[in-house]
Order: sequence, then C-alpha cells, then structure tokens
Amino acid sequence: MPDKPALSKFHSAIAQSLQSSARGPINASALLQDKNVAVQRAASLRGYQTYLTQCRTWKAGHKRVPRAMERELQAQATQALDDARDLATATLRMTKHLKQAGHLDRMLDGWIAGVKASGPVQLQDLWSNVANDPLARQLIREQGFTEELFAPIDDNMKQLDGRLVLQGGKLASEVKLLSQARTQRIVLTHPAPGTSKTLHDLLSRGQFEQMVEQFEQGGTLSFDLVDGQPRELEIKDGISAGTILTVQALAQHKRKLEDTGLATYTGRDPVDALLIVGAILLIIGSIMSVVYCKPPEPNQPEGDPGPCAIAAILFLFGLIFLLGGKDNQLTSTPTLMVTFKGNRLEVVSVQE
Repeated sequence: MPDKPALSKFHSAIAQSLQSSARGPINASALLQDKNVAVQRAASLRGYQTYLTQCRTWKAGHKRVPRAMERELQAQATQALDDARDLATATLRMTKHLKQAGHLDRMLDGWIAGVKASGPVQLQDLWSNVANDPLARQLIREQGFTEELFAPIDDNMKQLDGRLVLQGGKLASEVKLLSQARTQRIVLTHPAPGTSKTLHDLLSRGQFEQMVEQFEQGGTLSFDLVDGQPRELEIKDGISAGTILTVQALAQHKRKLEDTGLATYTGRDPVDALLIVGAILLIIGSIMSVVYCKPPEPNQPEGDPGPCAIAAILFLFGLIFLLGGKDNQLTSTPTLMVTFKGNRLEVVSVQE
C-alpha cells in the first residue's frame, strides 16, 4: 500500500516530537475522572438519541403522541441537557488543565512535525490506520470504550473527507462532511507570545479560564458568531465553541419540545453525534497522551512510539469533529471572545 510509508513517518514524527518535549505537571487522576464522566454521559446521550428517533417514528405512523409519551420525552430531554452540560464541562475542564500544562502546544507541535515528515495526510487513510490497528482498538477498550460505543464513531468517521497540510509552517485541515456543501479550511495556531499585539489578544487573555469556571458553576451561555474573514484558531477556541454549541442546541431542542411538541422530521439533530464523538475522542486521546507521550526515564530505553501517536491522532480527530460537526461557520468568524455582563456569560465575535 503506497500510503503506509507516509503514515509511518507521520506516526513516528508525532511520537518523537511529543516524547522529546517538556510539559508542565498534569493531574492524571483528575483527567481520568473527567473521562469516566464523559463516557457515561455519551452513552446516555446516545440512548436519548435512539429514544427520540423511536418517538418520531411512532408519531409519524400514528399521527399523534400520547400525553404520557410527551411528558416522558420532555423528562428525558431535560436529562439529555444535563448530560450534555456534564460532557461539555468535563471537556472544558480537561482542556483548561492541558492548556496550563502546555500540553495543547505540544500536541500542535506534534501534528506539525508529523505532516512535515510525511507530507499531506488524507484523513480517511489516517482513521483507517487507527480503526484497523489491533493495538489502537485495545488501547481504546482499556479506556472503557466498548466495541458497541466504538461502532458509531467508526460510522461517523466515514462521513469525513479531507486532509492535513502545512500552510506557512502552520497546520491546516481541509475538511468536508458528506452532509455539508463546502470544504472547511481551519488553520490552527499557538497562542501569541509576549505582550498583546491586537485588541482581541488583549481582551481574550485569561478569558478561557474564566469561561470554564463560569460554565462549571452553571452560568448562562450565549454564542454569537459574526461572519468575517477566515482566521486562525487556537485549539482551546475550537474546543470551547464546539462543546458550548452542543449544549445550546440541546437547550433549544428542549424548549421546542415544551412549546410545540415533537416534530416527526429529524432536521438538525439536537444530539449531534459528531460533536459527542469529538468530545469523547478528545478526552480519550488526552488520557492516553498523558500516559504514553512522555520522555523515557533516565537510563531507560525509549518505549514503543505507537501508543503516543495513536493518542495524538484521536485528540486530533476529536478537535476536527468539534470544529466541523455543527457546520457552525467557525472558519468564517474573525475571532472568538468571552465577556461577562452581570452574571451572564457571552462568547462573541469581534471585528478587528
């Protein structure tokens, strides 16, 4: 197979980059707790998604839904919203911890090193390499993700087409989902070093940590996206956007059930499987990278680079799905910023 040498170079370069760079202290136990919460909430959300589909089919066939079923559906929608908040909170808390330890920067450096070593990488080839690797499947199972839960991830990956390239030394993903009409181009960047050079840099410093803290406390969220020229995104911005938009979609779905009842058509699914997949892959990739992507102990031989590369690839796919799963036009927004008005948190776009 002609792709194997390129993928082998990609894997090896990622692992070498991550295992040779220093990172700050990481509380692996805290990440493990968040991972366990995320897996449980994802399974619950998938159960609600199945139940919602069954209710829609019932209404389409019977032309009505009994009041008892409506009440049960609303109760389960409330639980689904709670599950989505818990999943988002775990993802954001994990992201904050990894950001503070410099691990997000290390991860981006690893991906850049991989593409630099192998050239452009096709995402379908990259996922196929993971999905068909017995070691990767074993490592994922060890994180509590059963074959039953892995199957829908694999199915959703088949909706993805695109590649990873370098643009001026920065990592760019060119991604198209089969359900989308256009290709999204996303360029990932490191935080700007030193003093703030733009209005956005000045206003957004420290805002991510405030946002996570406010979100953990149950603060109200508003996400307003304003069209503008494509710009580069930091990893934390992509993760926060995808997770918060998931919660917003479920909150809107719950209100619609209360106001107008159940629709028989799917439309934009409020329990977006792609975003759930993204959050889960991020957290599993984070746990595995903490365990496997670290320098060898003094006077000890280097370990197998495979698990570290697999961890970084799972994290990468998680980020891609969070960025593209809702077709939320993140690539056409000039920037993302968090502000507070009283006890209301707003995430807004700001033109520079």
